[in-house]
Formats: sequence, C-alpha cells, structure tokens
Amino acid sequence: HVRNAAARSRRGATRSYLVHLPKGHDPKRPTPVVVVYHGAAMTGRLMRGLTGLDAAADAHGFVVAYPDGTGLIQTW
Repeated sequence: HVRNAAARSRRGATRSYLVHLPKGHDPKRPTPVVVVYHGAAMTGRLMRGLTGLDAAADAHGFVVAYPDGTGLIQTW
C-alpha cells in the first residue's frame, strides 16, 4: 500500500514523499522505517521504481519512505 504524503520542515517548507506500508501493517505496533534518499534530479517515485524495496518491506515488515528533494533540480 503506497500513500502520497507531505510534512512541514523546521524551516516551514513542505516536503513531499511516498510511503509504502507493508502488508498487514498494524499502526498500533512499532515498525522499522527505511528512508530512501536519491541523487540530484531524481524523485522519490523514481527511487521507488529502481530499488524494489516495496517487496522487501512486505517480506520483512518495515515501512519505506521515499522523500522528494526540493528545487528545480530536486536535491537535499
């Protein structure tokens, strides 16, 4: 299950990201989270397609977050 999400940074900017919740995810139980950073000029969506981590998350029960960068060339 993948969701689009956004959060405000400490500086007030909105940061967007995709979140994959593993099959059977129980929000009441602590769950490990893997944050997947990308290189310049990429997006969270591109990294999601390249890594195959959604399947690993389903197999091993962790959440995956794929944040987008900011700016014209999306960097950190």
